[in-house]
Amino acid sequence: MVECGAKHLIYVSRSAGKSKDDENFLHELQVHGCRTQTFAEDVADSSLIKKVVQNAAKPIAGVIQMSMILKVQGTWNLHNAIPGKDLDFFVLFSSLSGILGQIGQVNYAAANTFLKAFVQYRYSLGLPASVLDISAMADIGYVSNRPSVLAQLRCAGMQMLKEPDVLDALRLAILRSLPTPSAAYETTSTMATGFHSVSNPAHLATAVATDTSILDDEETSGELLAIQIGKQLLTFMLSTESEEELDLGRAPSDMGVDFLVSIEIRNSWRQSFRSEITVLGILNAHSLKDLGKMAAKNLKEKFERRNEAMK
Repeated sequence: MVECGAKHLIYVSRSAGKSKDDENFLHELQVHGCRTQTFAEDVADSSLIKKVVQNAAKPIAGVIQMSMILKVQGTWNLHNAIPGKDLDFFVLFSSLSGILGQIGQVNYAAANTFLKAFVQYRYSLGLPASVLDISAMADIGYVSNRPSVLAQLRCAGMQMLKEPDVLDALRLAILRSLPTPSAAYETTSTMATGFHSVSNPAHLATAVATDTSILDDEETSGELLAIQIGKQLLTFMLSTESEEELDLGRAPSDMGVDFLVSIEIRNSWRQSFRSEITVLGILNAHSLKDLGKMAAKNLKEKFERRNEAMK
């Protein structure tokens, strides 16, 4: 968030600012010109949360609720303590267990399901909200520090996320926080991150059909689509190159894409993005990132025209 321009951050947790790692991290933020406030408080105590809000150095513009245990009460307290109409976003971090369930974790799954419903509740009040249903993370956080838990999840077939995956999802969640009028009950501001199938760009096309503002940030949306296009290229070419080695600045032709592979990409493009692209358009693209931006632009224009025609 600091890289995106945030200058004031508040951290609230029972151990905020107490560890050496916390001190080093806060110093790093200060070096980058960000002022921080830490409150070692319990988010379940409503009176303490109100004091935190009162003692904030600047008006609070957004909330990110990432509690592992105090999901329900903590979310209610944040909702009640912070004037909602002054917020740009109210992002709740949930888990895939709220969608899939998990053996022996009924209470945890129920708490995560509550967060999804809470987004609808805030929407009914005209307040911003969005929820991220994420999988386990391999490089940072609770699971990454517990090898036995990480091994169990991998054996169960769960896809491990990395920090960039969640940061990309968080950007979209912030962009999609504002409530939009709808004739049907739906949650367009819900993102599930951790399914293998989520990498299918058709899911983004489905979401854009109801909310074109998802693509307002052309740089982020274009990069996300470029990654998915690159993954498809690697699959079609039976490449041994890993997703981590994917260079979005490379041109498809430099990756060995020929006429036949371009036809496969064109057919996949039609199915995923519901728009047209020529074989030459793929072969002559300067980079994967350019293809991603082209896909984002086509998607947005297509559904904006459709929505305008329906008015």
